[in-house]
Amino acid sequence: MHLLILTSEFPPDLGGIATYLEHSARMLTRAGHHVTIIAPGDARCDKQLPDGTRLIRLIPHQTTSVPAFFQTLSHWPALSYEIAETAINHLRSTGDLPDVIEVQEYGALGYYLLQRRLVDETPLRDIPILVHLHSPHSENLRVNQMARYRFPDYWVGQMEKFCINAADALLSPSRFLRDKLLKQGFTDRSIDVIPYAGIDPSILIEDFDSPVDPQPEDIVYIGRLEVRKGVLPLVRVRSFVFGHYLVSMPFLNYGGPLGDGESVTALVARAVSAHSRRLCGGVTGDQMGATNEVAEVLFLILAPLCMRIG
Repeated sequence: MHLLILTSEFPPDLGGIATYLEHSARMLTRAGHHVTIIAPGDARCDKQLPDGTRLIRLIPHQTTSVPAFFQTLSHWPALSYEIAETAINHLRSTGDLPDVIEVQEYGALGYYLLQRRLVDETPLRDIPILVHLHSPHSENLRVNQMARYRFPDYWVGQMEKFCINAADALLSPSRFLRDKLLKQGFTDRSIDVIPYAGIDPSILIEDFDSPVDPQPEDIVYIGRLEVRKGVLPLVRVRSFVFGHYLVSMPFLNYGGPLGDGESVTALVARAVSAHSRRLCGGVTGDQMGATNEVAEVLFLILAPLCMRIG
């Protein structure tokens, strides 16, 4: 099978979607499938990765034939237009039509792709488009206790809903996310559930300079400092259950203001201090495996939208 995957991030970019694609693309190519990924980056490229994945990079705000878009549209709508244009040009120039196109719902990345399939004469007409649900930006704002009706976020949320309802198929990594989006009124359509693929242990490193020194009896928490990640309930309510270390990844910290103007980072730091926990320096994604080898349990917090953690 030939898959074309459109994404807003891919390694070395950091983020959950990038991590998902890193492992999924490797496993799909190992299974004999042909995978092409189109993603933004610092430099244009069209190359084959060591695992066989074809990676096409575009430079955001520089590729589209309509430069004025970036003077009038916010980041996500403009990037959606650019991704769609890059994908259509790729299909036209190569004639290599995929069996399916996968695109994230986050940030409404597939908005213009789906729009142009409906109104344009493009190679997209006969290609199924799968929208993979990771967690909509608009739902993240709600869970993070931030305003959803502030522009341009409001319109991005409406575009995400269009993507979900215009797709040929919907895929969720968990029943919890599926049920949450159905309850919040994003769609009333059927959503298939396939859990994320596991981490490929071959890419993890064993030795690194860790900012913490966990002992075998410790339980290590690694996660973003975001309300939606469940950090505050973990620290405030269940802190007596967990070990001595609260390890954050600072490059993923969300420092935006809450309703009272206090940043999430400051709020978590205050809660950690109140419960006699230590907020240590961060580790990178590559270092998680090595940390897990030392600590008795690695407690990796994922978005509550994707998984419930009791």
